[in-house]
Amino acid sequence: GDIGHGVMMVVFAALLVYYERRILATRKLNEIFAMIFGGRYLLLCMGLFATYLGVLYNDFFGFSVSGGGDIDGDGVPDLIVGAYGDEPLNNLDTGAVYVFSGRTHAQIYHFPGAGIESRLGYSVGGAGDVNADGYADVIGGAYSDNTAAGAAGLAIDWSGKDGSVLWTFNGQLAGPYLGFRV
Repeated sequence: GDIGHGVMMVVFAALLVYYERRILATRKLNEIFAMIFGGRYLLLCMGLFATYLGVLYNDFFGFSVSGGGDIDGDGVPDLIVGAYGDEPLNNLDTGAVYVFSGRTHAQIYHFPGAGIESRLGYSVGGAGDVNADGYADVIGGAYSDNTAAGAAGLAIDWSGKDGSVLWTFNGQLAGPYLGFRV
């Protein structure tokens, strides 16, 4: 769920429903608009549901998205998605990084954040083949992680081959927000 996109979808769909008679009276809708207009009630329900889930979970799934190269070695580039508000351990904004197959769209990896309010997944990216094992690797940033110092941040590099942590880069000073962009 996503509050911002959900609200925009609700407003757009509500306008289509509100002006339904005027739009139908024109009888000249291009193919794309006709398809969207035909699904106006579905768009309204989807927007309401997305807004509800955004309020309920507010995990900011998809705040950061990056092509990751061929992480799983199947010859098709894969997708890395950050969710910096994700709370897998019932902590506050620990965040997470997800990797999805470009071929099957199945989840390949889920890397949960560990520190309260660390916000892992605020930034994500493909790291190239850092350890030269033939698989593209994944990097994620947690800009407010306080492992080393208050909100010093960190960046973690995971192996595309097996998901193990290759490198962890910790910020050394409070406030510079390492991992804000990776």
